[in-house]
Amino acid sequence: MTDGRSLPYRIFCQRSEPRRKRNAFQRLDFTSGVAAERLGRRHSHILDDISRTLGVAPEGIAARVQELRAQLRASQREVEQLRDQLRS
Repeated sequence: MTDGRSLPYRIFCQRSEPRRKRNAFQRLDFTSGVAAERLGRRHSHILDDISRTLGVAPEGIAARVQELRAQLRASQREVEQLRDQLRS
């Protein structure tokens, strides 16, 4: 029997690569109580470290990563073009 207080909980999903148009879940993890609080703090610290490294707020991480990936692709194309010029 419980005393009416709710425990903190977290549910995590790991998605497999979608083979069809719908996303498929591969695994579902449930954590509650003290373990959920620790996990939440750990994830918060990880997000803080990433946001500090990228120089953006945690909400801006995804956009910054997309921007950096686009810059990387552009740089790779430029390197390839320069290599082609050197071969000519």
